Amino acid sequence: MKLVSSKTFNVPAGDLWVVIHEPANMPAWNPKCISATTTNGGGLGSRFEATFSMGTTPQETKGEVVAWEYQKKIQFRYLFESDTDTKETKSVDESYVITSLGESRSKLTQVIDLSNAGFPWWAKLLMSIISRLGRNTGPGPLEGIEELLHPALKK
Repeated sequence: MKLVSSKTFNVPAGDLWVVIHEPANMPAWNPKCISATTTNGGGLGSRFEATFSMGTTPQETKGEVVAWEYQKKIQFRYLFESDTDTKETKSVDESYVITSLGESRSKLTQVIDLSNAGFPWWAKLLMSIISRLGRNTGPGPLEGIEELLHPALKK
């Protein structure tokens, strides 16, 4: 199951890349990310640790950059243990694709792939229905990026 959202920004692709390419920058633009630290290197294969606010309990995760096309695409893979008895590792992939729409306009598409997250079929179905018919309950990463790039727009 994949959740897809996109937003057009009045900035060049390079400005979006500066914001999203470094995992340690996530808390500045992702309202769910409490902290993030790069643990080795940068670019493809770099690893990081992050803590997300998911409900009432913060969720700690380790991550890796699994796809990297300079100023075009980055994909993060978040790894977490879903079962304390089996120590089975599950993952969520989150990618950002930048499409240049000219010198000073760009489109950013976010894809969250929950295929390997270990959710039961009925939870995936429910999330799919909510993502199509529901409405946002707060700002997401794309709105956070817009606020970071254009602080005057912050409400």
